[in-house]
Amino acid sequence: SIEALDYRMATLSIGSKASFAVLSKGQQATMEIPLERAPEGAKATEVTLHGRSPFAGAKVAELSPRLAQKLGLRTDLKGVTVVDINRDSPAADFGFQPGDIVREVNGTTID
Repeated sequence: SIEALDYRMATLSIGSKASFAVLSKGQQATMEIPLERAPEGAKATEVTLHGRSPFAGAKVAELSPRLAQKLGLRTDLKGVTVVDINRDSPAADFGFQPGDIVREVNGTTID
């Protein structure tokens, strides 16, 4: 499963090599791939949401692979993560907390 692969990769240290057995065109091959940190990418832009929304008062950032790794999450997750909450805000009243990940709104995936 994807979760098993993700777990196995997470237990290896950065700088080590992972050995993969791959089946391609009916032939099995072994590949060794060095493990590196997730790329920094652009610095995550944090935005505090305002207005008449359940998210008003939440500071959010796009969930990049690097940020996901820092938070101990799977690096293939997409969405935005709640970075901070103004405790006297609609977002706090609705129960949002730092670390929450918003992956979908009204059935539309956030990517």
